[in-house]
Amino acid sequence: MLDGGMTRTRATRVGRLMTIGALLTFSVALAAAQTGPVTLSGSVADPTGAPVPGAAVTLTNERTQAKFEVKSDQSGQFSFVPLPADTYALAVSLPGFKKTPENVILTGKSVKRDLSLSLGEIQESISIRSTTSEPATPAKTTASRQYDRSGFQRDLEGCKADVSGGRVRPPRKIKDVKPIYPDSARDAGLGGQVKLRATIAVDGTVRDVQVVKSISPEIDNAAMEAVRQWLFDGTLLNCQPVEVTMNVSLDFATTQP
Repeated sequence: MLDGGMTRTRATRVGRLMTIGALLTFSVALAAAQTGPVTLSGSVADPTGAPVPGAAVTLTNERTQAKFEVKSDQSGQFSFVPLPADTYALAVSLPGFKKTPENVILTGKSVKRDLSLSLGEIQESISIRSTTSEPATPAKTTASRQYDRSGFQRDLEGCKADVSGGRVRPPRKIKDVKPIYPDSARDAGLGGQVKLRATIAVDGTVRDVQVVKSISPEIDNAAMEAVRQWLFDGTLLNCQPVEVTMNVSLDFATTQP
C-alpha cells in the first residue's frame, strides 16, 4: 500500500462487472445451500436406551403446515426425503409413551436428531355424587376377578427379552376404592374437581400421592385416602417391571334431594 513504485489505476468497468458477477454467484450459491433440500435423519430410543422400531416420526412445517411422516426401522433409525429448508415441529409417537414435540431448523444439507421416548402416564377419572340430605357412606372397595396379579406374573414369565425396545405392558387396576364424600363438605355444598398425581410402584401399590388441584382439605384428604388404597397388577417395559406416573381426576358434586 505504501509502495511508491506501484501503479495505481481505477478499476475498469469490465473489472467491476466481473467482481459483481462473482459476488452474485457466491450469494446465489450460499442462498441455495441455506434453502435447498435438507435431509433429516436420526434414531429413536426408549428410556432404557434400547432402539425402538415402528415409532411414528412426524415433521410439520410451521409456516405451511405441510406434514411428513416416516416409521423407525428395526434398528430404531429413521430418515426423511430431502425437504425444503425451514422450521419444523418434530414429534415421535408410540403407544405407551409420551408425545413430546420439539422444534427443529432444517438448514444446510443434512440434520441429525436422536430422539428419546419417555414412558407415558396413566389417566384415571371418577365421579363422586351425593345428595345434601344423605349421610356419608363408607368407602366402597371392589376387586376385579378378571385381572388379578397372577395375570401380570404370567405376562412377566412369558415375556421374551429382545434387543429392540418400546414394548410396554400397561398396568391394570385390580382393586378400586371409591372416596367418601365428607359430611361437612357435602352440607356446605362444596364440590368440584380434585386432581392428584401419584406413582404406581413396581409392586402395583400407589405411592407418593400429591394434590395438584385442591377443593378443600376435607375433600382433598378423602380423595387421597381412597387413591392410596388402589392396587394395580404392574407395568412392564421391555420385560422389566417399572414404576409409572398416574394422574387422577376426581369430580365431587352434590345434588338436591
